Amino acid sequence: MAKDKCNCEECPEWPLSMADMMTNLLCFFILLVSIANFDETKYQAISEAMLEGMGGEKEDAVMSEDMEAEFELQQTIQVIMQDLKVLFGDEEKEIELEYRKNAVAIKLKGKKIFKPGSASFHEKAFDVLDRVAAILNGIPFPVSIEGHTDSIPISSSAFPSNWELSGARAAAVTRYFISKGLSKDLVKVVGRADTMPIGSNETPAGRAINRRIEILVSPS
Repeated sequence: MAKDKCNCEECPEWPLSMADMMTNLLCFFILLVSIANFDETKYQAISEAMLEGMGGEKEDAVMSEDMEAEFELQQTIQVIMQDLKVLFGDEEKEIELEYRKNAVAIKLKGKKIFKPGSASFHEKAFDVLDRVAAILNGIPFPVSIEGHTDSIPISSSAFPSNWELSGARAAAVTRYFISKGLSKDLVKVVGRADTMPIGSNETPAGRAINRRIEILVSPS
């Protein structure tokens, strides 16, 4: 009997990309751990002795360590950014990536994730959330999940204002990520309401981009 052939149209390509990305992340964090396992006391003593012999000052050593830490931080952020781009490609309709100082912002568009005026997920939201969760589970850094709304007031039994709505949406995303393995010790939930717009609340298009979830990954 002939074996059934795989219907390629039904096989998504992103799991393979995700597997490669997670392997790269594993290697990267093993390297970080190996670098981190050194005797700080001996390092400091040798550093001070060398500086004294060359006529340097202790402040120079501190500055050098700060510069090295900043470099490692920026390198880590670049790795996270690149892996996110590999996993999501050019899916601008679902997710937007933004490099910030000492952090990477993953923006999920509210219209694609939540039902109108609600903290309940669309069915199509789970594919995006699962892929983000897979990345967060491999990153041992603090994560801040923020809910944002437009400026149109909401008043319902569940959400008396946009503060409650934005907080509930951020909490819903956080609970889902924790159910997928994210450590609750690393995550913070924030409701921003309409206090941080990125578009004009005077137009439908602007209000649409203001309704969003922002996931901030900060290696610092």
